[in-house]
Amino acid sequence: MYSLNEFLAGRQRELPQDTIQALDIALRHCPSARYVSISSSFFSQAFGHGGEIGSGVECWRGYYQSLRATQMGLSLNIDISATAFYKAQPIIDFALEYLNICDASRQLTDQDRLKLKKALKGVRVVATHRRDKSVRYRITGLTAIPLNDLTFDQDGTRVSVVQYFKCQYNHCLKCIHWPCLQAGSDSRPIYLPMEVCNILEGQRYSRKLNERQVTSILRMACERPTQRQNSILEVVSRNNYGNDYCAKEFGIKVTNQLALVDARVLPAPRLKYHDSGREKVCNPLIGQWNMNNKVFDQFWSMKWRGPRLRDDTKNDEGQSPNKESKAMMIRGTFMHIHPPMKPKRQSPQDKIEILRG
Repeated sequence: MYSLNEFLAGRQRELPQDTIQALDIALRHCPSARYVSISSSFFSQAFGHGGEIGSGVECWRGYYQSLRATQMGLSLNIDISATAFYKAQPIIDFALEYLNICDASRQLTDQDRLKLKKALKGVRVVATHRRDKSVRYRITGLTAIPLNDLTFDQDGTRVSVVQYFKCQYNHCLKCIHWPCLQAGSDSRPIYLPMEVCNILEGQRYSRKLNERQVTSILRMACERPTQRQNSILEVVSRNNYGNDYCAKEFGIKVTNQLALVDARVLPAPRLKYHDSGREKVCNPLIGQWNMNNKVFDQFWSMKWRGPRLRDDTKNDEGQSPNKESKAMMIRGTFMHIHPPMKPKRQSPQDKIEILRG
């Protein structure tokens, strides 16, 4: 602590990283017991504003936290974050949603099985077939054969998994045409039917998100500056750093107010448009404006073309009904657009050859 005090007082140039790291760990101790910790961030459904983003995945909101040495002294840096988590649900429901299939009675293809195997590898599940206790497992893979063909050695006798669950737990398995979850090692595998396993809550989804999922998670995480400020203050209030026993042991006190810094907000530049428009000058508001009643001050020509492989909204002349109206709207801003060309119809095979070329 002596080196840190010397650095903050300006009598030492080198920042004592070990001391900062130790204090940062102390401030993270209590939140780590309450929230899901991922790197320098914490996540919980208690922060709200999340939701499902498709394919058995949901968005959880949280916050990023780190201790920094600044000109004002030690500062606790907090920002709002969001990431994807597996939705806590039965494995069967996840598989149907992830593979986008509705009928659980049909057998999975090899492609579906491999896709599901990649998605579930490393996921923690809880088995529900034992009424006396809940046992947790980590999935290591999926069997290559369906459940009704799967057997294992029990005291020198080959026993089917379906028969074992019936005799041992009085549980009649239904999805016997689906593969079986596998836990444990390859030498001593543990076979778990999908229908008796539920995904545990609080597991991050680390696979690449598709475009629809990315759009959904960005929409849920997007906030205006004032909303983001209120969310950060809510995190500080919820964590109650003043009563954090671990922080007290290190003599750390965290205020509930945001740091104030001297700053100057520059005014937005005025935009000048052509005199022929109704509005000749525009003052942007909150960083945005539109082109209504405005005309560009300088003109230029636009030329572009591209393939259109399918369009079900053609009128009798082969033109999209709203194409001309769009062109007229753009011409109103004094952008020169050439008349649209009539589409050249091609057979499906010709379209493939064009794309290959």
